[in-house]
Amino acid sequence: MDWNNITPLQVKTFPSSNSDNKTKFILTSCRHPDQFASFGNKNHMLNIMHKRLKQERDVDFRIACGDQVYADHPITYLSNNNPPKTFKGFAKHYFRNYNQAHNNIASLIPTYCTFDDHEVTNDWALSDFTDDHHKELKTKKDSRILNNGLLAYDAFQHALNPEFSMQDLKARIGADYIFSKFKYWYTFQHSNIKFFAMDTRYQRIIGRNFNKRNNDLEANDNNAFVQLIDPDTQMRSLKSFLLNLNSSIKCNHYAATRTSDCPVNNS
Repeated sequence: MDWNNITPLQVKTFPSSNSDNKTKFILTSCRHPDQFASFGNKNHMLNIMHKRLKQERDVDFRIACGDQVYADHPITYLSNNNPPKTFKGFAKHYFRNYNQAHNNIASLIPTYCTFDDHEVTNDWALSDFTDDHHKELKTKKDSRILNNGLLAYDAFQHALNPEFSMQDLKARIGADYIFSKFKYWYTFQHSNIKFFAMDTRYQRIIGRNFNKRNNDLEANDNNAFVQLIDPDTQMRSLKSFLLNLNSSIKCNHYAATRTSDCPVNNS
């Protein structure tokens, strides 16, 4: 090896938990480079972010809040509700979105991910496959789509997150995601600020009488509800996180903030 031709690399670690360093991060979501109105300017916001990161070097990390791919939109919004059937089909969406503009950002700052619906199919909820009232409408093909979509999310996004290892990923190959009850929420810390990344999709339960077109729930109808997180698992973890006094600032984030890859500066 010719050490004279080695390109020097810079590695920046997070500050210690008892420091008071400022924390700056970017929120992104809804990455759809093939949307109908892009007109050849598909990577505009990513290019703006990359230019800022190269010039300022003042952003610590990125939080990707869901819909990093639109797997159910094979080409544009005009071809929605048509997700792939295989893991390879889902992977193609990630390979297309993880282009050079995306990689320019990923090479400079770490990314924490969570999912929303379009990583699999529009407006899905776990209760679609578990509740007796809903699952009658689902086929084996629908279950295969869910399993392959979530496995693709694990391989291309969740693998970047803390509390998830390569052994965890291997264990999910061929697994039945509908009944496995995998854990997708996690925490991380930068300086004295702690973050709780919520899972509001895989644990989502929709009551059989809930009308998605009418958000006015009937007060006397116990089956007209939407449960975003499980009260016995994730809710307990979230309460413990919020009640922990070891950090001065706490943030929790969840899917689809509708930022469309727009940078947000917080300190």
